[in-house]
Amino acid sequence: MTVLSVDIVSPLDAFASVDPEVIVRQIGPLIETTFGIVEQHGGIVSASGDSQVTAVFGALPGSGHHAVSACRAALVVKSTIEKQSEGSVRVRAGRRPST
Repeated sequence: MTVLSVDIVSPLDAFASVDPEVIVRQIGPLIETTFGIVEQHGGIVSASGDSQVTAVFGALPGSGHHAVSACRAALVVKSTIEKQSEGSVRVRAGRRPST
């Protein structure tokens, strides 16, 4: 099993002086996009917060290439979210194989 953590971050602290409700309205669609990409790559969203999504790959039978799927999902999330936000946010993603 592989765990993927995706964190949507703002470069140069662009959200530092913005009303939190505005941030949620802006990041909400990006989180939803992340959910869809994770599911398309065979992952299961296990947790999410204001700007973070954690997903599990390889929990279902027949998904032996879970590490590759998690990495592909991370790359697609990164490019899609950064394009969707027109470069106003960045994505950090990492995977951790479970033992």
